[in-house]
Amino acid sequence: RFACVGGASLDVISLLLESHPGAVKVKHGLHATLLHAACDGGASFDTISLLLRAWPDAIKVKHKQYRTPLHAACGSEASLDTISLLLRAWPDAVKEKDRSHQTPLLTACLQGKSLDVISLLLHTWPDAVKANTWGETPLHAACYSGASFDTISLLVATWPDAAKERNRKENTPLHSACEGDASLDTISLLLGMWPEAIEEK
Repeated sequence: RFACVGGASLDVISLLLESHPGAVKVKHGLHATLLHAACDGGASFDTISLLLRAWPDAIKVKHKQYRTPLHAACGSEASLDTISLLLRAWPDAVKEKDRSHQTPLLTACLQGKSLDVISLLLHTWPDAVKANTWGETPLHAACYSGASFDTISLLVATWPDAAKERNRKENTPLHSACEGDASLDTISLLLGMWPEAIEEK
């Protein structure tokens, strides 16, 4: 586990797994697997591939907070290739929600992942753009995290009504954008989608 979190080389992790193959199924902390730990730590594509080959079903294991390895990767520095690999291993992972009712897309938006990652997740499951149980949308998260204008545009184009959604704090995406110090282009886009938002408290 420490090797996966600490960014040990592929050779080191391979050697450890050869010495103790069963370690790949051992759960730690919040009942997270080595795959969770590697995804959380932003491990390399090759390391993630190795762990998946060692135990393919690890992709479907959730830890105590109901987070999947895909959630972990979307909330870390994991690359587009790594996230694509995880999605190929279990496409329906994109529909899973953690204990905070976050999908991997919402997690990725909060983390400020690249446009390519957001596009991949949306392409896999377009409905991920919708609000969760608490009214939080990926657009709220992206606006708050200072996502690029292109990312905001993609989310708005996928579900225009997201601009009018209120989360449990009664905030619209415009509120989130202002709180997150979003760009002028983002503010202008949101106002263009729903001019009355400027009057919302």
